[in-house]
Amino acid sequence: MTIRIAVIGAGLMGADHAKIVAEELPGATLQLVCDMDEQRARRVADAFGAFDIATDPKGAITRQDVDAVIIASPDFTHAPLSMACIAAGKRVLCEKPLSQASADCIAVMEAEQKGGANSSSSASCGVTTAPIRK
Repeated sequence: MTIRIAVIGAGLMGADHAKIVAEELPGATLQLVCDMDEQRARRVADAFGAFDIATDPKGAITRQDVDAVIIASPDFTHAPLSMACIAAGKRVLCEKPLSQASADCIAVMEAEQKGGANSSSSASCGVTTAPIRK
């Protein structure tokens, strides 16, 4: 079985993820590279043999030819795109931070729990409840 992976974000981290999927992940196919900059998406897709590109991340998430998503887009998009993946029943790996707001992190975790066995995400939350000491 081959897992078809979309990478959202074609910057430094997204390109690195695309390379890993294409060259080092047995059983995975780099299906799609998505970036708001179409030329950047094309460069990464061409470099690592992706089947397609897109500029609309939510459209990429809901595609029938995508099984799982790696989110490596700007930080402020991480939680909303993770939620979109969970809602679409897609497995998701999200770059850190998931969000800078703990409420957003909790919302993503709750959505994942409600999704049951069909939902799985991996991300770290960039907030802390530890007191700040001077």
